[in-house]
Amino acid sequence: MDKSGFKRIGFIGLGVMGSRMCERLLLLENNLFVYDISKEAMDYFYKKGAEVADSPKDISQKCDIILTSLPNHQIVENVVLGTNGMIETISEDKIYIDLSSSTPEMTKKIGKALKEKGVKMIDAPVSRGAGAAREGTLSIMVGGEESTLEECRFILDQLGTDILQTGKLSSGHMLKALNNLMSASNLITAIEGLSMAKKAGVDPEVFTQAINASSGKSHMTTVRFEKYYLPRHFNSNFSLELMNKDLSIALEVARKKAVPMMFSSLTQEIYSIAISQGKGHEDNTRIMEVVEELTELQKNSKETAL
Repeated sequence: MDKSGFKRIGFIGLGVMGSRMCERLLLLENNLFVYDISKEAMDYFYKKGAEVADSPKDISQKCDIILTSLPNHQIVENVVLGTNGMIETISEDKIYIDLSSSTPEMTKKIGKALKEKGVKMIDAPVSRGAGAAREGTLSIMVGGEESTLEECRFILDQLGTDILQTGKLSSGHMLKALNNLMSASNLITAIEGLSMAKKAGVDPEVFTQAINASSGKSHMTTVRFEKYYLPRHFNSNFSLELMNKDLSIALEVARKKAVPMMFSSLTQEIYSIAISQGKGHEDNTRIMEVVEELTELQKNSKETAL
């Protein structure tokens, strides 16, 4: 913190979501420090007015509030607790916000290590995608002390419009995984319904209108069908492997707690097929093509084009 009491913000992870959130933080008057393994990404933000850091430990040494937006819990662990990680320089009364989709277990482990150094932590995974990150309309699920959330609210308000305190540390990451499990399950069901309608000779637009006027509607049919699936625009900026990771988090916790997930567990089987086909790095919306292949809709692409 500088002499005026002005908080310095650090941001680690300038990928699809992180870069868009970082753009939002540039609108604040606080000094912003960034770090990413991509020099190109850091150079971009340097030209925008941010200061670049040499490592995660450099970020935690210079900043009062540090945010991470990283692909998985192993990378989160390395950035926080690994060599040249934040743990080496972070000090008492600083705040760590994890925006990543990490595991509840890793969040608890990191939270315990940071608490021993007097550092406060919240897990704050986000939902609604890259477009919402750019516009500052994310949904943010916050696990941790409400007092810590309030200290960071000026940052989270810049990133999202729906900020919910979900309970103790790690509850945000648990709810994010469950949200994506339910979202993906809704999507698979909706695509199967669309496939059946197509085979029965019903126009996809008519199918969508009918469902959205009835009790079968969901966010997938009311929003994402029109945006991605009916026009076949496979560009949501969220990969199949990242969605599969979130499904794994939710189902692994369910397994450990002996909670049966009889229907939603089948969703991951569909994603496993996509992964086995080498499509992990492709856009998540292409799960539509996998379902279509399973329902034999793609025998002749010209005949089955929507």
